[in-house]
Amino acid sequence: MARLGLLWFAVLKASAHVTLDPNYGAASGGYFSTTVTIPHGEQGMYTTRLVVHVPRGVLSIVPEVPHGWTANITKFTLAPEDRYTSHGQLVTTAPDKVIFQADTPEAALHNDHMMLITLQLRLGCSFHDQVTANYEGSNSIWQGQYTLWFKMEQHMSHDNELSISSTSLWTGALADSTTGSPSWNPPSSSGLKACPYIFIHSGTSCQLDHSGTVVTGGMNWMSEYVEPATNVAQIRNEQHVLELATEVALTVQESLAQIYSKQDEVKSLAFAVETLTRRVDALDSDNNLTLLFSILGFAMSLTAIALLLGLGCYRICAKAQFAHVICAVPLMHEHGTKTASPAFHTNSA
Repeated sequence: MARLGLLWFAVLKASAHVTLDPNYGAASGGYFSTTVTIPHGEQGMYTTRLVVHVPRGVLSIVPEVPHGWTANITKFTLAPEDRYTSHGQLVTTAPDKVIFQADTPEAALHNDHMMLITLQLRLGCSFHDQVTANYEGSNSIWQGQYTLWFKMEQHMSHDNELSISSTSLWTGALADSTTGSPSWNPPSSSGLKACPYIFIHSGTSCQLDHSGTVVTGGMNWMSEYVEPATNVAQIRNEQHVLELATEVALTVQESLAQIYSKQDEVKSLAFAVETLTRRVDALDSDNNLTLLFSILGFAMSLTAIALLLGLGCYRICAKAQFAHVICAVPLMHEHGTKTASPAFHTNSA
């Protein structure tokens, strides 16, 4: 039974949305390794560019670069209170985006395949990029968990091209509200898709100024100090269960959407068949009318032919009468050789 359950979840993992695996159990101030799974793109398209928006609070990211691709990391300037010292040097910037680009059309991700990219992360100690109602921001409490949202853009091209023709936006960051936790998949009206995420908890590595006193451990969340978690194993188990349930729910939604899409296709096909049937019936009616006119035309043609044949026979058998009837000219008779009229007689000498 346990094997069946694992198999079921493994099947669900092979879904049609971007995921991070693992996506729970990360501690503030610590390091975390995860793998992003890029699903197939649109039918007949190839993924040629992937843009990963690194959530605020992640201090560094080291991506694995797929063969035949190039990765560039853009950075932003940290606020003074978020700057830190690493290996004796003050760090004033943090990653903003990681842009993966296929070097050639041959290296592009075909829509029949998936791409796995490992990301090595270092989490910071302060998180204050609050997710808003319009899906902006990258930090939120969702399903009761501290959540970092990795917004991603999947850009696609036609075969043997690198120019972008279509884009999928996996950028629907969410946040809990007074009415509960929204579904992972944003409403279709938003034009956005489910955004990959990582559940985190307050760790023990950060050095923070808490009420004027430097403390070890914990994290700053929206300018509020969060004590280090004391029940890490329980938190990870809870986050794991939530992650599995969320994955199942989204996969079911996607499956239902495919079913509804197929039903719409069937309805469209049925309508097309019905329209074609009506056109065929109308064509049969038109064919019957056409056949009637064809028979009348054929009968008239036979009458005309019979008339012409009759005239031909009449001409052959009675030439004089034929000429008289058809041409309305006097009948001509043949005579013998005439002698000169006496009026024109010339006496011989």
